[in-house]
Amino acid sequence: MTTGTRLQGKINLNTATQSVLTSVPNVTPDIATAIIAQQATGFSTLGDLTKIAGLTGTRLAQVADAFAVGSDTWIVRAYGESGGVGHAYEGVLGIRAGNARVLSWTKLPNAEVPLWWNWTDQPDAPVDAGSGQTTAQSSVSTATPRVTGAGQ
Repeated sequence: MTTGTRLQGKINLNTATQSVLTSVPNVTPDIATAIIAQQATGFSTLGDLTKIAGLTGTRLAQVADAFAVGSDTWIVRAYGESGGVGHAYEGVLGIRAGNARVLSWTKLPNAEVPLWWNWTDQPDAPVDAGSGQTTAQSSVSTATPRVTGAGQ
């Protein structure tokens, strides 16, 4: 498997969080921590799992099928502000039959950037929305993007 391969329903070793990793049966907190540490240099194949301390033999065989090194599903988060009123949206996008698709989206009940997004407090730059009267602002996440759902 290469980084270009996308498998629906697998957890991406390169982006999975500690809590997602420990949700996999037989992945202990120590193994999850070792996988997170390996994310710094990346996983290019599932064979890289053999480098993870504590993940050998039977345990490796039990967990390997839950993982992939590429994703087909992502969370996209957007926050905009106009006239002092803020709106937060979260969408799930996926590659299906070779095409990008919006799988779902939700307008969150937050008037500010949700704290759990771990974004900076200040927008990176104002963006003119084109009407001459409205200015939208976008924020940039300071955290490594994480994926949830099938591509996690």
